Amino acid sequence: MIKTTNFNTEASIFRQKAENLLKTRKIKLPKKISDSETQGLFRELKLKQLELELMHEELKHTETTLQTNQKILQEKEDDLTLLANTSITLLDFNSIDEIYHFLGSQLLKLSGADYLLISEYNEKSGSTSPKQWYGLSSSIGKIVSLLGKDISQIQIPVQDIIVQMDLELRQKIYHLAGGLYELTIQKVPKTICRSIEKFLGIHEIYSIGFIWEGYYYGGASFGYKRGNQIKKTDLIEAIANQASLSLRRRYTEKSLMESEKKYRGIFKNIQDVYYETDVDGSILEVSPSIERLSIGQYTREDLIGKPIYDYYKDRDARSKLIHELKKSQCVVDYEIELINKDGSLVNCSISAELILEAGGKPKKIIGTFHDITKRKQAEISHLKLSRAVEQSPVSIIITDDKGIIEYANQKVEELTGYQLEELIGKNLSIFSSGEKSSYEFEQPWKTIESGAEWRGELHNRKKNGELFWEQAFISPIVNENGVTTHFLAVKEDITERKRTQQIQQVIYQISNAVVISENLEGLIKLIQEELSTIIDTTNFYLALYEPDTDTISLPFIADEYDHFKSHPAKNTITNYVIKTKKSLLANLDKIRELESSGDIGHYGTDSLIWLGVPLEVGNEVIGVLAVQSYTNQNAFTEADQKMLEFISGQVSMAIRRKKIEEDLKLALTKAEESDRLKSAFLANISHEIRTPMNGILGFSTLLRESGLTGDLQQEYISIIEKSGERMLNTINDLMDISKIEAGQMDMLVSEVNMNDRINNMHHFFKPRCDEKGIQFLVRNNLSPDQFKINSDRKKIDAILSNLILNAIKFTHHGSIELGCSLESTVYTIHESYIHSTHESYVQCYVKDTGIGIPLDRQHAIFDRFVHADIEDRAVYEGTGLGLSLSKAYVEMLGGTIWVESTPGVGSTFFFTIPGSVEATTAKNTEEVKVSDISTEPFKKLNILIAEDDRNSELFLTIALEMWTKQLFIARTGLDALKLVRNHPDIDLILMDIRMPDIDGYEATKRIREFNSGVVIIAQTAHGLSGDREKAIEAGCNDYISKPINRIRLLEVINRHLRGKMTNF
Repeated sequence: MIKTTNFNTEASIFRQKAENLLKTRKIKLPKKISDSETQGLFRELKLKQLELELMHEELKHTETTLQTNQKILQEKEDDLTLLANTSITLLDFNSIDEIYHFLGSQLLKLSGADYLLISEYNEKSGSTSPKQWYGLSSSIGKIVSLLGKDISQIQIPVQDIIVQMDLELRQKIYHLAGGLYELTIQKVPKTICRSIEKFLGIHEIYSIGFIWEGYYYGGASFGYKRGNQIKKTDLIEAIANQASLSLRRRYTEKSLMESEKKYRGIFKNIQDVYYETDVDGSILEVSPSIERLSIGQYTREDLIGKPIYDYYKDRDARSKLIHELKKSQCVVDYEIELINKDGSLVNCSISAELILEAGGKPKKIIGTFHDITKRKQAEISHLKLSRAVEQSPVSIIITDDKGIIEYANQKVEELTGYQLEELIGKNLSIFSSGEKSSYEFEQPWKTIESGAEWRGELHNRKKNGELFWEQAFISPIVNENGVTTHFLAVKEDITERKRTQQIQQVIYQISNAVVISENLEGLIKLIQEELSTIIDTTNFYLALYEPDTDTISLPFIADEYDHFKSHPAKNTITNYVIKTKKSLLANLDKIRELESSGDIGHYGTDSLIWLGVPLEVGNEVIGVLAVQSYTNQNAFTEADQKMLEFISGQVSMAIRRKKIEEDLKLALTKAEESDRLKSAFLANISHEIRTPMNGILGFSTLLRESGLTGDLQQEYISIIEKSGERMLNTINDLMDISKIEAGQMDMLVSEVNMNDRINNMHHFFKPRCDEKGIQFLVRNNLSPDQFKINSDRKKIDAILSNLILNAIKFTHHGSIELGCSLESTVYTIHESYIHSTHESYVQCYVKDTGIGIPLDRQHAIFDRFVHADIEDRAVYEGTGLGLSLSKAYVEMLGGTIWVESTPGVGSTFFFTIPGSVEATTAKNTEEVKVSDISTEPFKKLNILIAEDDRNSELFLTIALEMWTKQLFIARTGLDALKLVRNHPDIDLILMDIRMPDIDGYEATKRIREFNSGVVIIAQTAHGLSGDREKAIEAGCNDYISKPINRIRLLEVINRHLRGKMTNF
């Protein structure tokens, strides 16, 4: 019932609303009615009508709201009913598979998902993998094709899931913005995930985990196509929570069942006897192994419920055991005697623990019995035997029928270093050197197990690791029934005798090795293998002394830590033996003593013991044979030292013979390699000439085509020029190599500003680096008073240019760094060590982040015509002479060049040059500058071009056209003679050196017989050192090499005809 006050309030509200509506609708009242009351009544009626309309609308809205709420309440009720039924169903399932299957069908129906994936947790792998999937039946083949494997094979470590998202968050439905890629924790490539999403039309993915109390049991993932959304999230989360609880219970039950099964298996098969008693001593439990014990005349059923005291020979022993348990709660190996069913005694060792209740009150005792009857019997037997054989001069060992040592006399302790207690209970294999196979080890046992005696030699190992030889006699000991119960081993130490035999054998094998080994390394390897039969050669090296370089090379080294091919002799321990010509056996203390005295330095990894003997041929020490140990300070003895000294003479002679033989083979190999390299070089030169020639001839032909634009013509001409420059560079490199080989390469020494050189290189090459997208950095550490040196500027430029070009060629990204500094120490790099001298040198380097050079090819890159076998197409551009020329130039300047490189990381080329260099010649030091050319008025020249090549003649004609008054052409040397005789007014002769009839040298000589005033400039394509001198000697005024640069030609002409030329 609605209260009146509420009704009145609502009526007033509707009244006010009606008033407002009446104003907005502008209702016209009848004009004929004049009576004001009648009009008021009409207005009131209208207001009532509007109030009723508003109330009707409100009632309709209220009805709709009630219907909606009723529907929502019904859905909630249905959901709660479904949740309750689902919870009951989940708890009723007995298997985990049933739970997962039920979850799949329920969640698919509730969520409205287009696709559903149920994942399962695998305890063994610690990962989740797909268990069931829905909506993929027709697409599974395509998905497997994209994944490259079955869906069920996708495994995602749970730890990765935990790392990506807190487990508490995964208990709620969460949206995977990253789609399948996020769902798989990035275990499936993103491109594949996107392809699957596109194929299935997946637009949204949601997921929820099955988690209970921090344990992750799998999860469900929902896939939706565009336009679809997840439904009933609260219900799904509730069902997932119930499923997690159910899975938790089933996994716990499974774990408990497995633990129970495992416990029962252990309990049933335990070798010792497990027991439990209450605090009064009544037996509560005993393992079935009681029947296997010596006391085994009892069954488990015989003992349960009986007082354990009844089975103690001495009841006081039980009281003492209880006293110890109350004192420390645990007793281990407490020895007692138990009474067997037949009255016999059994020696046992008891380990027991007192179990307490929560309040600290004793609850029960648990423990184990271990039968030690045999051990007690063995102790008695050992005592008897030891009295009989303790003083024996040979080793005596008694084992059981399985080879377990029960007795060893004092001689065994003295010989092996083991104490008796260390041997008892151990197998005879404790002495094994590990050199015999299991098959070889079994043969003696088969003999003695058959009842026969075995005799033979054994190579055994002492406790300290030292090997020794024994002559052994092993025979079975049988009981009264003829059954073998023990074995008796009587052994004699024959180490010294065997060592003598082995030394003789080693010397014999080494002598044969000289013949059969293919190289020095193979010979030394065989020496190591032979020596390993006598001593430990795990860490072994043979060093040879090189007196010319004062270095020590190691043609063979086997070492656990250090690896050198060679190193400076200096004050190494190896050189100490070489200098003293005496063997050295040194432990770590002795090594430290030698270091403290300054006799040796500290190099490499510390060894606990080092043994080295000199290798002598005559009175000359050629090297050292050395062994060392990092783990055993007693690995070598004085006996080993004497043995190595004894065989060192044979080793020395063998190595000397093999080294001579190897040197001869190496010389032959180098000769063959030289032929091969020359062939490869010719092929490379052919490539380097034909490639630019292809550009020159090809684009020259294209220039003949009509219709070419001016820009295209200029582009073709530029290509021709660049091809020509490349060919000229190839020829210049060849010429320089020829000059270097002939010893005719001159040095033009002047003051060189290194800062200018570095800056010029940076300005010149930076655009090329920019084109490739790599940085070109400069690190110049020269101070203002250090940057000027006396050297050959052109050669320094050539060195820097070659190294920078090389870096640009092989660097595809990253940077190139050019640096320069003044060093007081310069390093000379050999194959495997660095030698230093102390002087002031300028050191430059070019560092790149290029492809790098393999270590085994770094020594070859400075050889002529050799590339470093780098997998890069750029390596095939160029003659292979750049680094060779750089090396030659550096060495001419008195410096050194070397490289440090790591494949895939980059390379750094270093070179040093002294602060001052002496010139080898002062020739060709004059440089003509454009500014030197006269600009005075001149009369045009009468010029004779003596040239048999028409193209060269045409070029000279065009180049000198504006300075030519009259031009004469001679095709041969004799033609040139005639023209000069007939035209004495000729001002200039451009004389080609190679012409038909007579060459340019001879023609010049004859011209000078009747005309000494004409200017003759020799031109030649040879470009060799000495050509200029020949030309001057023949009577030429100057010399220019082909290809002729027009500016250079005019400079030379101006030099000799200064005042006659102008407008240049």
